Amino acid sequence: MSLSIIQYIKPDTYDIISYTESVSYTYPLYEPLFSFLIIILRPFMENRTVVFVIQIMIFSTLIFVFYNMRYQFAAKYKVFLGMAVALLSPAFLLGINNALRQFWASIFLVYALYFYWKNKKITTFFFIIIATLFHYSSIVFGLFAVYVFYLTKQSFVSKVYFKHRGKLKFTKHLSTRLYFVLNFSAVFLFFPIALKAASFTKYSFYLNANFEGRLPLYSKYFYILISFLLTNRYIPKSTKIHDDFFQAMNMLRLSLLILVTPMNFFPNLYELGARIIYFYFVIEMFMLYLAIQKDRNVFATILLLINAFATNVWNVIGS
Repeated sequence: MSLSIIQYIKPDTYDIISYTESVSYTYPLYEPLFSFLIIILRPFMENRTVVFVIQIMIFSTLIFVFYNMRYQFAAKYKVFLGMAVALLSPAFLLGINNALRQFWASIFLVYALYFYWKNKKITTFFFIIIATLFHYSSIVFGLFAVYVFYLTKQSFVSKVYFKHRGKLKFTKHLSTRLYFVLNFSAVFLFFPIALKAASFTKYSFYLNANFEGRLPLYSKYFYILISFLLTNRYIPKSTKIHDDFFQAMNMLRLSLLILVTPMNFFPNLYELGARIIYFYFVIEMFMLYLAIQKDRNVFATILLLINAFATNVWNVIGS
């Protein structure tokens, strides 16, 4: 209830202002699906109302995906409690108040990964394409995430990692070493290729962007590092790693942490790193939703407490 009041009385900030102004453009300079929605809606309502309707659509998409990703045998009250708690996450509060396009695209990406985990590859790539039509970066995030999920499906990697979760005993097992070799290969091979491709798109300005008033990347990185280290210790062992989407999401969370690590040393990549960290927030939002249903209450409580210190969230809400 208090969040609903905040949403109603707070002034618009950051990207919401830009989105509202862009409704008047002859052709909004966004991805095809997002621009199409603006063009379809604007003859019938004012600029800010168009953006508000899009916010409602994003919220509805999130609830739809949440409901379809629920655990089969979870009590209904836990499903709805999980939804309510997930709406307190930085991913939702930043997404619905600021990063509309990336938030919407990220929801579809997670849904795509859910289908990939169920071996429905055609549906997976369908939703990756839908996500890309809302935010072009989704093609990079989607391929990277599928790569990580593919590795996680290899039990010789997953079982060793989760057996030693929290203790970080990576050097004792060849399979765990191999996992991190493959992850770092993605960072040092796949990622530079993606950077080069981005230089030919409208997102090339992010490669050297330095927006005034933004928190430096290392402060956000320190936040997600603490989040991962504290919560990772409370992910229970699983004997059915191939059946547990939650475990796979945790591996993706770790991989995103590895991916963004070298960017802390290059200020010209801070804005690009911030986009990766936001996707990390989205992954944690879905993990929080699933944790409530699985009675992983320590994990959920710690993550909620950590989220309370997400400075950039309060900057958006409090402005």
